[in-house]
Amino acid sequence: MPSRERRLQDELYRLIADITKDRLFAGLTLTVETEFPIDRRKADVAVLKQPDEIPILVIETKRKLETARRWKVERRFDPYGPAVIGQALSYAALIKEKYNLPATPLFATANWDVIVVFSPVEDPWEYLNREAVEEGDYERALEPGAYVRLIHEHYLLDDKRPV
Repeated sequence: MPSRERRLQDELYRLIADITKDRLFAGLTLTVETEFPIDRRKADVAVLKQPDEIPILVIETKRKLETARRWKVERRFDPYGPAVIGQALSYAALIKEKYNLPATPLFATANWDVIVVFSPVEDPWEYLNREAVEEGDYERALEPGAYVRLIHEHYLLDDKRPV
């Protein structure tokens, strides 16, 4: 049986693929992929601009933990949490470098309850600790004070309707 996180990835894929199928957005054809490769990592969901397959949105999904018949969100799985946002921004920063983009793609975090979306960031490394990102240590990915600045400057919206 697939993990709750994988089921969420698949559901987001299905929803976005249905929305983008046979439609243009601002004149662009979009596709969606799960497990999109970035460096030695994989973004859970990526929306790509065609035909050059450049990501314009990356989404980091997180599961909720079931304990004693209740759902709870641990900090490391919280879509609003610094580690999760740091991970999503890290992937966006690596995409910016790989594709030589002027800014990161949009990036988002999500669980079954909420999707949190952030605008592109021109200089993501002013928010990120490169060493922590390279090590995959997302608890330390955001520089001190970067979480509040990032929320203040790049937070776009959240949608708390269930997927």
